[in-house]
Amino acid sequence: MPGTTRDLVEGVIQLENVTLHLIDTAGLRATSDLIEQLGIDRTFKVLDEAELVIIVLDASRGISAYEKELIRMTDTKKQIVVYNKNDLVQSSAQLSISALNHDIKPLLDEIERIFAAEIMVIDQDILNNDRQIGLAKQALSALDQALAALNDGMELDIVLIDIEQAYQLLKSILGEVKQEDLLDTLFSSFCLGK
Repeated sequence: MPGTTRDLVEGVIQLENVTLHLIDTAGLRATSDLIEQLGIDRTFKVLDEAELVIIVLDASRGISAYEKELIRMTDTKKQIVVYNKNDLVQSSAQLSISALNHDIKPLLDEIERIFAAEIMVIDQDILNNDRQIGLAKQALSALDQALAALNDGMELDIVLIDIEQAYQLLKSILGEVKQEDLLDTLFSSFCLGK
């Protein structure tokens, strides 16, 4: 029913290789209803910040002037125009789905296709030995300490010590820390004397 979505409805879904933060917004149409207009204003703000815009159109009716304008306004972004209610119409060449029949695979495939170039699928485990797992746990602990220090109102210089430690530990996992760097890191917090 037009005009019923006034608030943003948000959720996170995990596809095979993509995690999406979805935001369902109010549709665009002329309205004199102040509350509905506020929802439409929120839609424009979300559209401005979106990385991917999925425009869902009703396949059982023609495309409106507002929908055409929405497609035009968002054509500089990653965009999918999908027709819902394909169960009510003859087969079409456009990307179409049926929420009623839970037939949304074409849409999910298109999302995966759009992000395919940005996805790096790793065939092997990143942390493949006890040493690397231990370093990752130490890095996490250092970040937890940094967060606790920040929440306790500590100076940023103090917080950065823990962040730097986590950074060095993560570099060690990747093999990017030289032995001299390890020794410098190890002895940087000690004062050695007689």
